[in-house]
Amino acid sequence: MLTLWFGTFLMNDDGSIEKSILFPKNAKDIGTRLSAIADNKILDEERELIEGYNDIEHITLTEERLQGLFKGSTEINQSLTGPQPDQFDYEYDLLHAAALYRSKEQIVSEVSPEKHIIHAINSINELTQTANLLSERLHEWYGLHWPELSKQVNEREYLKLILEYGTREDIVDADSASESSVVSEEVQSEDVLGTKLSQEDIVAIQGLARVLNDINIERERLERYVKSSVEDLTPNTSKIAGPLITAKLIALTNGIKRLSRVSASTIQLLGAEKALFRHLRDGSSPPKHGVIFQHPLLHAAPYWQRGKIARALATKISIAIKIDYYKGDFQGDRLEEVLQGRINDIRARYPKAPKSSRKVIGKSKSKPSVSKPKQRKKGRK
Repeated sequence: MLTLWFGTFLMNDDGSIEKSILFPKNAKDIGTRLSAIADNKILDEERELIEGYNDIEHITLTEERLQGLFKGSTEINQSLTGPQPDQFDYEYDLLHAAALYRSKEQIVSEVSPEKHIIHAINSINELTQTANLLSERLHEWYGLHWPELSKQVNEREYLKLILEYGTREDIVDADSASESSVVSEEVQSEDVLGTKLSQEDIVAIQGLARVLNDINIERERLERYVKSSVEDLTPNTSKIAGPLITAKLIALTNGIKRLSRVSASTIQLLGAEKALFRHLRDGSSPPKHGVIFQHPLLHAAPYWQRGKIARALATKISIAIKIDYYKGDFQGDRLEEVLQGRINDIRARYPKAPKSSRKVIGKSKSKPSVSKPKQRKKGRK
């Protein structure tokens, strides 16, 4: 028995065809069957072919995947030859089209959901960098007109006021008329720094503010998309690290599979590669954490506890991502409870900073050694 790209055949010892089933003359159908053969699957045509012949005592096969079809003894001989495609009006152009279809299907199947998450989180990082640059430029530019405003309101309100009103006078009038004032009376007074703006200046500044506002809106939309996608893909890790940190870890390791195989110490330092290489190069202080520093439990901790909390957090992330990769049951609540218990223990054991880590201000711990110039020996006259 042998299967070729255009059909499956049951051959006699003399090379004649006992029974055959041809595949449809369609590139998609043939490509699908070739993919199934490559995955060691048995085709429906092959099962149909051997109906009534399963009890053969001995049969020669060309592939090991077909052994399960027969109860008797089997022999593998990959050198068996069968009929040619032109005997059944099959052309090699059809095989070429089927191979192209199969290649396209393989490419599509390799684009897993995590690839979309990686591109999304990288886009968020780039939008954040762009937004920071534009925000700095906007503050400097509008600061020529009203520098005190940025100290009175947050970034979101700052953009809103510039977009809706523009000049200081219009903002002050609108703020005075509203029930909830956001600008203090001292700043609303006439005695403030800044120059007048022309209508052309306002239009240009508002255009920049509009671009920055659109970037912030798009970044928030991508963050919602990443959060939803990551929680579905890695529920355990998202519960421990949070969806955005989980997405960043996936992006840094280029996939869930690789993230599940790295050690907890590697997870702890992902995102701190520059600091790690600087430590190895010039002996500076080694980093204690990478992107996981953005986790609330770690970010809000005192500096002397962060190293231990980072290790505990990275360990639980390492366990959670393995559960997610191998499609285990949800264990996020239990892991979070164990992590919180470990953090409470760290807080209880190390409530105060160790004396050795306290910085001495105004005094140096040791006087710097001053090398004396070497005196030249006088020679005899």
